[in-house]
Amino acid sequence: MDPNDTRRAIKLFAQAHIEKKKLLKETRAERGDQNKELQKLKSHLLEQLSRSESNAMTWNTDNSSGIVKLKTNNSKRKLNETHVRDVFEDLEEVDIYDCLAGETFEIKIAAIAERITKSVVAARTVTTTTADVKVGPLKRQPKNAANASDSIIETAQKINTIVNTLAEITKNHKEKITLLEEKIRQNSCIIENMLKSQNSTTQKINVKDENDKSDTYFIRLKPVTNKKETPRGISSERFHEVLVNVLKEILSQDSGNEEYVRSFMENREAIINLMITNCIECKTKEDEKQETDEGDDVTQENIFKLSFDKSTGRKRTRSEAS
Repeated sequence: MDPNDTRRAIKLFAQAHIEKKKLLKETRAERGDQNKELQKLKSHLLEQLSRSESNAMTWNTDNSSGIVKLKTNNSKRKLNETHVRDVFEDLEEVDIYDCLAGETFEIKIAAIAERITKSVVAARTVTTTTADVKVGPLKRQPKNAANASDSIIETAQKINTIVNTLAEITKNHKEKITLLEEKIRQNSCIIENMLKSQNSTTQKINVKDENDKSDTYFIRLKPVTNKKETPRGISSERFHEVLVNVLKEILSQDSGNEEYVRSFMENREAIINLMITNCIECKTKEDEKQETDEGDDVTQENIFKLSFDKSTGRKRTRSEAS
């Protein structure tokens, strides 16, 4: 292995990593400024739309056309103990009784579970309203849309300009990052072979910055590790299934409707605890399947990657950290 080739590979590898880190910092700052102004304009537009009698406003002038409208977004949070406890504790006898119109025990249990599951889904759902902007020719005119005022048109156009600017920033960033990552990849093989030939996993190097100040970096050869994702949590279908089984354990099949209601209310705390144990504290079937599919964090044999940082690899003491 030619030492000159190795030195050149290390130099190019280090330069690409430093440029990549600098680019990430610059892009983050650039996007941060744009996003800050974007959120300010969207909040102002949302306030204007909220005061209007119409949920949508359009315009069509010689210069531009478009629409602004209120948009509802729903997101579902991961199930927690509060969701379960709040829903069960809010139930009244009449809520259970209304679910008992079915002829068989299984139908009645399924109806109770369906009623509770829907309430839990609602408790997990967070709804937000945002101002949606589309600038350009409209395919069709929405019903009951009002005419946008000059101030709303101006705000919408500013929002559209920033959105386009952010898209351009992202595009340019990806292009530059791709080139730097390719430079890193091209020089990694030489460095990896050098470290393996020396039976080493670390290479210390000194790099001078634009001010001719020398900084110490470390190139490390690390085994590739598969990281498992965070479990997604229980699904509504699985929650319903667990609840049906819990209710079958608690309620007596031979009872009448009044007895079902009384038994549910008397054993409500036990039902809550069982649901918390089976749906939150214990791993769900979805989580177990995910872990089976992905496995634990596994080190792949004979597959390595190079890292580049200023860390010495030594854990700092508390006094050094402070």
